[in-house]
Amino acid sequence: MLSVFLYKNRKVLTLILLLVMSFIMMTIGTSSFSLNFKKIFLTVIYPFEYVTNSILSFIKGTWRSIGQLDTIRQELNKTRKRLQELEQTSGDFNTLQKENLRLRRLLSEKSRIPYTYVLASVVAKDPQNLYQSIIVNKGSTDGIQDKMPVIAYKDGRIGVVGKVVETTLHACKISTIREANFYIGVILETSRYSGLVNGRGMSKTIRLEYIDINAPIQLEDNVITSSHSDIFPKGLSIGKVKYIDREMGKFFLTALIEPSINFAQLEDVYIIKRLPSKEIEKLKTKKNQ
Repeated sequence: MLSVFLYKNRKVLTLILLLVMSFIMMTIGTSSFSLNFKKIFLTVIYPFEYVTNSILSFIKGTWRSIGQLDTIRQELNKTRKRLQELEQTSGDFNTLQKENLRLRRLLSEKSRIPYTYVLASVVAKDPQNLYQSIIVNKGSTDGIQDKMPVIAYKDGRIGVVGKVVETTLHACKISTIREANFYIGVILETSRYSGLVNGRGMSKTIRLEYIDINAPIQLEDNVITSSHSDIFPKGLSIGKVKYIDREMGKFFLTALIEPSINFAQLEDVYIIKRLPSKEIEKLKTKKNQ
């Protein structure tokens, strides 16, 4: 049996024998033939120890790198969250700053308006119909009634917004001067010629009519409310002249006016607690019969 085993494994045994002899020869000194078993042991073990240490070092380095990546990821998430908080804080601060400026402006405006009024905020407006009507957050419980005039402050002047046409308990609808059926008596501020303004519906300008053909009207002339208006106080800003049509042979000229109020930026309005005179309303009704 032993001879069979040796025969079958002769190549492996030969290789082992050669390796042992090589290790022995490496440890033989030049002056003596004594064997240094310690060197043999170290020579045999060193390659395995080197590979093992290398593998362990690689594993430790990889594990340490994974831990560092996880730490970096956590710090990055914290930084992102902090940045979002700072952005939110910055946005809130800007919003508060704008609201503070708005309140300061309103406080300054309120001291300059010589009428009994109700301050209201715009809660709905439709840009698709060029702001012919808007809705505000004050209604009959605040003393608001139909036909009350509505104004706003713009560039240091009080401008006409429109008039109340529909009221609920806590809100009301305002027809603006752009609405096609809106009419108001006006005068040219410089020459004092009187006329009538009416809205043009889906147009950014309103029409000025019935101005004497000989009136010295010019572009950029201011148009203001006249005493002919029973709803609006006298002297409120309507807008500026942008186009003049002085057709020969006619008694009156027409012009196009750019409203002084920018309805796209309108946030707050003042509803004046003033109603048309009942006596004048009766006379107007009789005249139209």
